[in-house]
Amino acid sequence: MKKLFFTFLSLVLCLLFIPACAETICVLWADIEDPFAAQTRIALEEQFAPLGYTPVHSNAILSQWAQFDQAQEALNEKPDLVCVQVCEYGSTSVARMILQTFESSQIPVIFFGRQIADSVEKVEQFISSCNSDHTKVMYVNHDTADLGKTQGMAACAYLLSNYEQADLNGDGKISCLVLQGDPYDSDACTRTQTAIESVNKGLADAGHSPLTGLDGGDVTVMADPKCMWSAEFANDTLSDILKTHSVKNKKLPELILCGCDDMANGAVNALFAINYNTDLDDSPTIAVFGIDGTPLAYELVEKKRMTGTVMRSPQHMAESITSAARELLTGENQEPACARRQGDCIFPDYDYLGY
Repeated sequence: MKKLFFTFLSLVLCLLFIPACAETICVLWADIEDPFAAQTRIALEEQFAPLGYTPVHSNAILSQWAQFDQAQEALNEKPDLVCVQVCEYGSTSVARMILQTFESSQIPVIFFGRQIADSVEKVEQFISSCNSDHTKVMYVNHDTADLGKTQGMAACAYLLSNYEQADLNGDGKISCLVLQGDPYDSDACTRTQTAIESVNKGLADAGHSPLTGLDGGDVTVMADPKCMWSAEFANDTLSDILKTHSVKNKKLPELILCGCDDMANGAVNALFAINYNTDLDDSPTIAVFGIDGTPLAYELVEKKRMTGTVMRSPQHMAESITSAARELLTGENQEPACARRQGDCIFPDYDYLGY
């Protein structure tokens, strides 16, 4: 009888501590192995747990067709909410197809982590046009143009403080290489464009010439044809460039802007191979800037092998997604402290790390 009583008591206590709102949330990732995505997943699970939200993760490995299939599989699970990091950037048609999968079941959807139109303004218009009595949708992502602008401002500040040292061949101009993560991705293209514009504006205001390419003319932009935003691409690309643009012929790139910290790491390793950007105090340096604020970037900046990074916080992204989820599931308006909100779009904050 005593054993039966304690068994009953244990069951009651378990029921008492089960969260009142136990919802299932399907999270469809474009690429969960991406460093920023991997960190965001951990932070998201930490945010969801105390609220009783159970995440079910799917990884499309950058295949949009695979993600369409995963969306259908998620529908069959009858989740309370779906979060989608689309594979194809800047495509409202892809976003609309995802929405249509869940529309008939009136399952709310959060798009996060990648743009679903080619500008923030168009994203806002799309989200506004989709919301109705039958469809509830929100958007959580960083402001891509502002990310590029912040990177450019940081790079310009560094150049203005170190212009003579940065101008390696003494021609009065700074040659710039951009290592872009994807040749077709609107996020990547916007980051590149706004970063270059931001640097050039700051240089012009200080009376300097605009950035040039490695052989004169426009800034040299090399985009990863595999669209992987990888350290390997950056390392291989810069290593090849350094064979013809060398210390000997005074054509080294004098500024390197990277689409993400993984690519910045690849660039730093290529420079390390020619004894630039080493850990030694008297090491010659070429400025390398990334975006993301990964743990590896922290280490590289601390060692002064990498100049700086725009920090996208996985924690802020996760908190913003969680706020959107709570609003869609409870109907209560949420205002995340770590983000800027416009309508049904939430833009997580970010910061800058550098020396």
